[in-house]
Amino acid sequence: MMIFSQLATVAMVALGLWMMMSSRPEDGKPFSGDGLKALKFFTVLSNILAGLTSLGVLVCAMLGTGLGTALVWKYVGTVSVTLTFFVTACFLAPKEGSKAPDLYRGGNFFFHLAVPLVCMASCVWLEKAELSFAMTLWGVVPMALYAVYYLIGGLRHREGDRVDPEYDWYGFFSGGVHTVPLVLLVMFLATWAMAILLWLPSRIV
Repeated sequence: MMIFSQLATVAMVALGLWMMMSSRPEDGKPFSGDGLKALKFFTVLSNILAGLTSLGVLVCAMLGTGLGTALVWKYVGTVSVTLTFFVTACFLAPKEGSKAPDLYRGGNFFFHLAVPLVCMASCVWLEKAELSFAMTLWGVVPMALYAVYYLIGGLRHREGDRVDPEYDWYGFFSGGVHTVPLVLLVMFLATWAMAILLWLPSRIV
């Protein structure tokens, strides 16, 4: 079953990536890809990470070596797509209002829903990465790196306390630049909480 979940993840990420990068903003769907510009979204990057780490698990399982390390990396990828899942459901969907269903169509169906759910289920029931509690912080690293990229882009295109919406596609600057420390703290704590919740089952079972 674990091998099947990795194969499913790789296939869905590949299909979602093709669909996302083939879409255009003029299609009217939120977070459309427009070719390589799709790589600016954490949604896309987190799913690519999940796909690559799933592929790593497959390769290590076939070779019969390095599976423990591969599962740790897969755990990090799973935390990333879990963050994508909850940000979409709890922040972006309410923000989009009547357009919220578009967040789950096309490539976004795989990236915002299918891949995260498969990864979470596989992490909890099938994968047993050898992690200490301190190592759950590794799950926060992709978010932290993306936050640096997002902050630099936003702050380079600000006017006073506001950021050009073109460089604030997730709306994290919507409360003003002065709210950024609070937003970062909330994102860090939320991501770490997700990492801990994904780690706990391996300690219990």
